[in-house]
Amino acid sequence: MANKKNIATKVRNAVEKTITDLGYTLWDVTFYKEGPEWILEISVDKDGGVTLDDCGVVTKAVDPIIDELDPIDDEYSLLVSSAGSERELRTPDHYDFAVLKNHTVHLKLFTAFEGAKEYEGKIKCHDSDIISIEQAEKVIDIPKKLISKITAVTDAFFNEQ
Repeated sequence: MANKKNIATKVRNAVEKTITDLGYTLWDVTFYKEGPEWILEISVDKDGGVTLDDCGVVTKAVDPIIDELDPIDDEYSLLVSSAGSERELRTPDHYDFAVLKNHTVHLKLFTAFEGAKEYEGKIKCHDSDIISIEQAEKVIDIPKKLISKITAVTDAFFNEQ
C-alpha cells in the first residue's frame, strides 16, 4: 500500500476544488486504520456548521472522483464528516484559521517545556519553527518540534456568522 500521507495528499488535491465549488471548506483528509478497517476521512467546514445532509452532498460529489483516482489498493470506507467543534490543527492554514478567529487551543507536548507538557491559550503567531501562545497575558514561544498534538478547544466554530 502507498504511504498513508501520500494517499491523503493525492485525495486532497483531487477533491478540494469540487468541495470548494460546493460552498464548503476542505479542512483535512486523513487515511488511517481503525481495527481491521481502513478509513479515508474527509473533514469539511462551512459557516454555520456542517449537517448530515451536507456530508451526503460532499460524499456524492467526491466519491466518483476518488473512484477514478483509485489511490488505494485495499478495501476502505469513505467517511465525510464535519471538522467539528474540537479540531486538530495540523497545517499552517489551520494555525492561521485559529489566529484569525482568535480561538483557544490546547497543546500537548512530547516532552516538558518550561516545566509543562500541556499548554492552553490563543495562538498569537507562528512560523515554521515556533508557535507563540498567549497564556494569562504572557506569550510563550514553543518549538513546534515539541508539539505532539494541538487542538482548537472552543465550540465557537458553530457560532460564527
